[in-house]
Amino acid sequence: MKTEGRSDQLKHTVQKFSRIPMSALDPNRYTETLMAAAYEAGVYDDAAVTAIRGELFDLLAVRLEKLTNGESCSVSAETAQAVLSAVLYTLDMRLLAEPDPDSAADLLAQTAAAALYDEGIHRIKRRLQAAGLQYHRHLSMFLGLPDSVMKTTAVHAIGGALRTYRPEGLSDAQPITADYPLYLDMNEIMGQRGVTFLCQYLQGLADEAHFLSKFRADTLHAVLSAGDPQYSHTPSNLFSPMLATAVGMVMRKHPFSAWKYGLQGEDIEALAQMYDSGAMTKDSVTQAAEIVIDLLMLEGTCAAYVRRAVQKLYDSIADVMHRGLPMLVFPCTDAAYRNAVRREASVSDFENFGLRLSLFGADGIAYRGGRMDAESFRQLDFDLRQCAAKEAQVEMILSRVRGLEDICDLLTADTGVLDGDARAYLLSVLPREVRLYLSEMVGEDLTV
Repeated sequence: MKTEGRSDQLKHTVQKFSRIPMSALDPNRYTETLMAAAYEAGVYDDAAVTAIRGELFDLLAVRLEKLTNGESCSVSAETAQAVLSAVLYTLDMRLLAEPDPDSAADLLAQTAAAALYDEGIHRIKRRLQAAGLQYHRHLSMFLGLPDSVMKTTAVHAIGGALRTYRPEGLSDAQPITADYPLYLDMNEIMGQRGVTFLCQYLQGLADEAHFLSKFRADTLHAVLSAGDPQYSHTPSNLFSPMLATAVGMVMRKHPFSAWKYGLQGEDIEALAQMYDSGAMTKDSVTQAAEIVIDLLMLEGTCAAYVRRAVQKLYDSIADVMHRGLPMLVFPCTDAAYRNAVRREASVSDFENFGLRLSLFGADGIAYRGGRMDAESFRQLDFDLRQCAAKEAQVEMILSRVRGLEDICDLLTADTGVLDGDARAYLLSVLPREVRLYLSEMVGEDLTV
């Protein structure tokens, strides 16, 4: 008997979960489509639909009265429709939290609409609070973006929206115009409303900004201005040219230390030949993106964003190659690179890198991240030339560099400041694991 009871219970559960088809529901109009689908599936009868509509009408009347200071009788049809849309969106936020449409339909039929509305407001406030925490956590990264529509949107538009958005008002209104176009999902995000739109757009902005933060400001400017000299004043996407450049550098087998120079004309020709010959496949581009993710030490949502973005990038390669777009080509000499103004490394640059190495007690040497500013590097270059003893030169280097990228720059600098005995002595005293990382960055075996 117990077995039969469990079998009946399982059968009832399967039937319950299959009463309302997901295909009949629109997440952006969940309450409306749920009612219609529940009625079509026989979950609601006429009496249930009438009762729910009556509760929604009463709730609308209450919200109109509060929003119009008791003058709800004189509002226009457009105002009433706007308030109704906000009410339904708030209910959506509560009903979408249910595990399946049948549970949501039961909740809508058995719970007062006013109570569901209050719970929806609570969920909106929680999402808004989470968005605020995410915004402030990434604010320093947003401030480090090059001057552009992206920076203005990330810093000012999002910040303003978080201050002015009121869940108790027209909760479904889009709080910002989203002038900066994300590389992925922009059409889908623009179809969202209220805090749902704000959270998804903010997440995309954070992922793109996190990727851009891995490049120095002068490199960003060189790549972006090659594709669009007016990028700082136009609503163009900044993420895609940097992703294309990084992937192209990997496919051309350039070492990490050469990324600052970008792709030259011969690189573009070689990539075009790879594409025309069929050597550039989706798998090869995907593998190159994985190397980019590893070299830049990307994790979490940013790494996932890059993996999805590279699929779109591959689909657009044909158009890029055939039209000869300049987005991948930019000249950049080492001198110009060093003299360009760039963002100083922030505390988060050091904190966000999981791998830390200790060189002769110099804690904080980072595999990626902390790097000297241009003036400090020039001063180190000058001081090294005034120092004759290789031991003193190496001690000076290890006491002043901010990360392995600085050592990489010394090893590859046009000035050749670290040649001969000093170079050999530096490599001899560095731990082997450090030399392994430097070999990867320089593109030369430094372990022997």
